[in-house]
Amino acid sequence: MQQTAQQKEDHLIDAVDALLPQTQCEQCQYEGCFAYAEAIVRNDAPINRCPPGGTRVITALSQLLSRPPLPLDESLGRYKPPQVVRIEEPYCIGCMKCILACPVDAIVGARRLMHTVIAQECTGCELCIPPCPLNCIVIEPLDPQLAESEEGLSSWEQKRAERSRQRFRAKKAREAARTNITDTQPPQEKELADPVPKAKMLDLIALAKKSYEER
Repeated sequence: MQQTAQQKEDHLIDAVDALLPQTQCEQCQYEGCFAYAEAIVRNDAPINRCPPGGTRVITALSQLLSRPPLPLDESLGRYKPPQVVRIEEPYCIGCMKCILACPVDAIVGARRLMHTVIAQECTGCELCIPPCPLNCIVIEPLDPQLAESEEGLSSWEQKRAERSRQRFRAKKAREAARTNITDTQPPQEKELADPVPKAKMLDLIALAKKSYEER
């Protein structure tokens, strides 16, 4: 059965996405790796906008797409070897900002309670660091040899990328389902389901800080 042009395009997008590291860091300025893959195939976006992938991923994309290789666009960030983040738990006030920011649900915790990072699921995207009001999230480099390969992702990176892709999609699906549910809920139920408003969140952070300082 002959493929349609749309099917061929979709398969190519999947092939491009399979070469990306799935850190979901948005340094490419797209909302995740799949969105970047779509932009590469459908909108001819440059193949050098993935700092976590670095030169190896650019080379792999170049060969797949028969495009000339380009130097990494370092205005978007520089390549870093594999890393994860860690929460300095004694300083965590449980504000949940990092949990909301994590694209792959690699942080667990509850409001006003200590949070922690699931290291084996963390992509090292760093999206959780800017929202943290106490700057208690630190980067921990992993063994650079985990990313050793001449072209494309190493076997370790491929396994991490597949887990990250699944977790990213699962979180997006939950967010979409939650939006559909709250759109049909009565106002009083929707208020309970909606995220805490920014002003209220700031009040909670201030209260948690005061409580921490009084310990």
